[in-house]
Amino acid sequence: LRRCYSMANLPGSGQVQFIAKRYEGRPGSNRLFDLPLGTTIPLELPYGDMWLRDRDRPALLIAGGTGISAILSLLRSMSGDPAWSTRPVHVLYGAGTMDELVCWDELQELTNQMPAANVHGALVSADQSWEGTRGFVTETLAGLLGSDPGHGWSPAAGVVYLAGPPPMVSAVQDVLAANGIQLDRIHVDSFG
Repeated sequence: LRRCYSMANLPGSGQVQFIAKRYEGRPGSNRLFDLPLGTTIPLELPYGDMWLRDRDRPALLIAGGTGISAILSLLRSMSGDPAWSTRPVHVLYGAGTMDELVCWDELQELTNQMPAANVHGALVSADQSWEGTRGFVTETLAGLLGSDPGHGWSPAAGVVYLAGPPPMVSAVQDVLAANGIQLDRIHVDSFG
């Protein structure tokens, strides 16, 4: 089986890190999680198009599910780069449940290191303690784009990095298009 996974590590690091979800009944997912520790597997990398551009623009990073891999790699790069220290950065991350919102603590920690950065979460099924959006990440996005322009990100000035499953990516692209965000400002890592 061949499968595509987005890398979560910093570019140029000596390791390759992935975030994967086990899906019952899917051969690729089960095979990956059933590998014994220390198993050697062949890798071909990198093939993606998810890398930082436009360091002079505010950024909007949007992830759904394990799409957080690519977004986490970008945010890790941003947090260590002085050029991003004052740029507005919004991270939007959607998942089904709190258990599926992996790396949430690290996202908060990284955005806290950047004075103009914020992380926004959306859960389809949330308990009473959840303070983020209840619903899909598209609702968080629509709220951000429709809010007071003082949030530091505008369709005319910003760049978007988007990673997640195809239905989520498509829905987000629809919201972005409805808000006048041109395709040349959107960088996508869609997977199935």
